[in-house]
Amino acid sequence: MISLRYTLILLFSSFTSWAQTSSSVTPPSSPTPPVVSSPTVTSPTVTPPTTPTPPSVDPALSVVQSIQVTPPVAPSVAPVTPTPSGVPVTPSVTPSSPPTTVNGKPDTSPPKLNEKDTACKKRWILPTEEASVQKKTDKQLEIEKKRVELLKEKIRKNPTQLKLVVRLAKEFYDQGDYEKTGLLLWKQIDRLDLNDMALLAKSHQKAGQLIDMRKVAELMIGKNDKFAESYLLLAQTYDLKNSKEKELAKNNFIKAIELESNNVEAILKLVEIYYSESNLYEARTLLSDMLKKNPENPQLTSALCEVLSLDSLHDDTRRVCPQAIRLAPEVVDNYVYNGISYKETETWPEAHKWFQTAVDKFPTSEFALICLAEAQQQKKDTVGAYKSLKAAHQAQPSSNRALLAYAKASFDLKKLDEALEGYAILCARNKNYAVELRRAIQDLRKSSFKNDETARFEAALRTCGFF
Repeated sequence: MISLRYTLILLFSSFTSWAQTSSSVTPPSSPTPPVVSSPTVTSPTVTPPTTPTPPSVDPALSVVQSIQVTPPVAPSVAPVTPTPSGVPVTPSVTPSSPPTTVNGKPDTSPPKLNEKDTACKKRWILPTEEASVQKKTDKQLEIEKKRVELLKEKIRKNPTQLKLVVRLAKEFYDQGDYEKTGLLLWKQIDRLDLNDMALLAKSHQKAGQLIDMRKVAELMIGKNDKFAESYLLLAQTYDLKNSKEKELAKNNFIKAIELESNNVEAILKLVEIYYSESNLYEARTLLSDMLKKNPENPQLTSALCEVLSLDSLHDDTRRVCPQAIRLAPEVVDNYVYNGISYKETETWPEAHKWFQTAVDKFPTSEFALICLAEAQQQKKDTVGAYKSLKAAHQAQPSSNRALLAYAKASFDLKKLDEALEGYAILCARNKNYAVELRRAIQDLRKSSFKNDETARFEAALRTCGFF
């Protein structure tokens, strides 16, 4: 009886334990596959994007987009961009920087000697043509007066003689009395031929009356539209600072050249416009084409020599400039530009030879003296360069570049009085030269000179308006 009761208790305990175990485990409705890790991307260390990739993405960009978490915004972080093959590459941070050489320095083209800040690059043009006009003597003035009285007497006897009126107008023009020239010729405007009308237009040009000059040029074209000088004169009435008027000037110069291919003045005026536009290609193309028709023209050959040098076409410069020297040996620029072609290729002995030749032939040429000084400085001939620059300043006192170079050379040789005088003159002409004066002061403070020397330069700087 007892054993039966014991057996029933054991069976009940076993049933309770089995029931509890069964309730804690939920049988799956379908077999569960084994847990495996998801396949990794090519770069397992980068977290994939949280947002799904749109289905319209180019397949070639899929690799890149799976790597980029967010598009880069800051320029300091180089963005990853794909190549056509789909392989991501990293562009440089500053793609606009110039290429580098083997030494890691910027590969500048043209060479460093061809920089714009060098004075030995192009000729210095006088501000006004009147700077070279010489004053007439009393004897010359008396002769001119007698010629005028003689022509007036002849006109009184033959008032209808047009040739006498034109001769008198020409006499007034040669004497610089452009107002009387205009008054005489306008009274005969209906009787003037094209050459006489051209004289009238030029008298208005000399007087600065461009509106009247344009009116005469248009009358000339109305009278004969095949006369080249009419278009040449009309072109010179336009303001080249105005882009629209500059185009009108160019078109009229071109028209004049089409009508008269050997019109040197029109060709050179058009070359000047191209030069002002930094369009040296058009300038040299025009000159080359015109020289094919007139190969021995000294003015065009000299102009081409200049353009080729400014364009740093050294081989062509060395070919054309000697021809220009042969045709126009009186033009100093031809010698200097030929020397510049050697300077810019650092063939200094040959450059020095040409600059010295130019100075020997033209000892008062500011252009030649400045270039010779640069060649002397290259040879470490500081004293020789100083003498050349002093001569350049004396030859052309109005040239700021000659005065600045002379002041710097004086300063380097401790000729402080000459240097200070040069800097003061430059500063009086243009306050921007105060920068050069300030540099000199900084060098003085570092030197062994006494403070009173520095004080003199500082006083000049205050006078200039900067301190």
